[in-house]
Amino acid sequence: MTDLEHKVAAAAIAADRSRNLIGLESAISNAIGVSGKSVKATLANLVKEFVLKICATPARNVASGEQRFGAGLIWYEKGEMWKEPSKA
Repeated sequence: MTDLEHKVAAAAIAADRSRNLIGLESAISNAIGVSGKSVKATLANLVKEFVLKICATPARNVASGEQRFGAGLIWYEKGEMWKEPSKA
C-alpha cells in the first residue's frame, strides 16, 4: 500500500461511526488533510481490494419488523487483506 492508502486506512479505522458515508469521508479527510475526492477514491479502492471492509448497523422499526439499510451507523474495519505498514 502507498503512504496515502495507509493514512486513509488508519484514519478510517480510527474514525467515529457516522450516519452516512459523506460524513465519514469528510471526517477522514479532515483528520489527515487530504481532499475529499482523494479519500473517497482511496477508500473505494481499499474496500475493493479487501484491505478495509465497510460495516453498518441496520435501521429497523421493531414494531413492524421493518429493516432498512441507510439510517443506521456506518464504519470501517480491517479487511481480510489488511497488512500492518512495514517499518523501513
